[in-house]
Amino acid sequence: MYIFYLMDMKKNMFEYGTKILLMLVVIMIPLWFLPLPVALEFGREITFSLCIITAFILWLLSLLTRGEIKYASSPILWATGLMIIVFGASAMLSQIPLVSLIFGNPLAEKFSSLVLGILLMLIASSVCSKGRYVKLIVFLLIGASGIAGLIAFFQLAWGVSLLGHLSSYAQGTTFNVVGTMNGFALFLVTMFVVTLGLLFSSSDAVIKAHIRYAITAVLVILMLDLMMIHFRTAWIVLLGSLIFFFGLMFMYMRGFKTQDKRGEKENIIGFDWRYSMLILLIALSVVMLVVKTPMFGFTKLPAEVSPS
Repeated sequence: MYIFYLMDMKKNMFEYGTKILLMLVVIMIPLWFLPLPVALEFGREITFSLCIITAFILWLLSLLTRGEIKYASSPILWATGLMIIVFGASAMLSQIPLVSLIFGNPLAEKFSSLVLGILLMLIASSVCSKGRYVKLIVFLLIGASGIAGLIAFFQLAWGVSLLGHLSSYAQGTTFNVVGTMNGFALFLVTMFVVTLGLLFSSSDAVIKAHIRYAITAVLVILMLDLMMIHFRTAWIVLLGSLIFFFGLMFMYMRGFKTQDKRGEKENIIGFDWRYSMLILLIALSVVMLVVKTPMFGFTKLPAEVSPS
């Protein structure tokens, strides 16, 4: 009996360690860089690789101690398996296979980065199967993105580099750990949509007033950053997402039914603050698509050249 108790403790310990590393990776995504005289991409690559590989080992140990394999069965996972085969064959047939597999630069074009990302997805879908862990990870990602957006706001609005105190190469007003300012704008608009969806949801964790206030503050910070960066593609993505949200709201209200005094069910379509907020955001996105220059901000962003 004592042996089974120790095995259960080890299983929980390994699984708990995996969850801690996943939460750490989520927090580091918009914030982490090595404050050392090394390249930004190299420092992030080493850190994330160690965290993901360690989490994968702990996850395997938890499977061994449990004595069973449990994973989320999804067409997305099978599609990623096919993608690994295609990209792996492409890397092996390239002129310099080792560069395509491991040593390529930039980071996103390497086959090893794709493998690590899929490992992270597999671990997260298997370990965080309960709703509370998913909510916690989403809240951590939103909070870390809000901090990154606040740092960018100080840089773009007043030229104050908070990260410059940690490293000499982080002193520029356009510095961020995600990539270029346009790439950072796409990350911000993605987090804006995720945060907005959480604010519109009826989850019990969001009903609390202080959580709603915090989510609203993150939305304001992200929107101010988007207005200062003023990347046209980001506004197009935001506008499309808002229109999609608007359609979902109408579908939800059409499916909502109530029972009257005669016992008959009737459709009720009502408008609340979410409709007004969506209309205002859609109007703002359209205006920003028409306006050629940022609304405010004292930092002049460098022009970025990209294919049409």
